[in-house]
Amino acid sequence: MAVEFFPPDCGGFDFRALDALREGYAPLRLHTVSHACLSTPTSALKIQFGAPATDTSAAGESSVALAVVRRGVCNAIVWWFDLHLDEVETLSVAPGSVVRTWKQNVHYLTKPLTVERGDVIDAAILNHQDDNLHISRAVIRE
Repeated sequence: MAVEFFPPDCGGFDFRALDALREGYAPLRLHTVSHACLSTPTSALKIQFGAPATDTSAAGESSVALAVVRRGVCNAIVWWFDLHLDEVETLSVAPGSVVRTWKQNVHYLTKPLTVERGDVIDAAILNHQDDNLHISRAVIRE
C-alpha cells in the first residue's frame, strides 16, 4: 500500500531531509504514526507453504500495481501478511488487526513520488528467500 508519512512536530524543525538516509525497511504499527493511505491494499505475493521444499515460485522479482486513490507524496510502501490457516481461519497482521505479535513493514522510498488520484505506482518486489522482502523500484506508470 502506498502511503505518505507526515513528520512529527519537533519544535518547528523539519527533519524530512533525513528521510533520504533511510535504507531498507523497518517494522512499525501503522496506527502509531501520522500518515495518509494513498492506495488501497493489494495482494503482492503468494507463498504456498504446502508446496514441496524445492518449489522456488516465490523467489525472484514480481511486480505490483498500486492504484492511487488520493493525491499526495508517496514516501513509503507498507506491507503485511495474511496467513490463511485453512478455508475459514486467517491470521492477519493488517493495520487495525487484533494480532499484536507482528507489525506492518514500511519501505521508505529514497525518491518520493508526487501522485494524483488515478495514477498507478508500479513497484518491483524482490524475494531472495531471505527473511526480507525488498522493493527495488517504485515508479509512476506512464
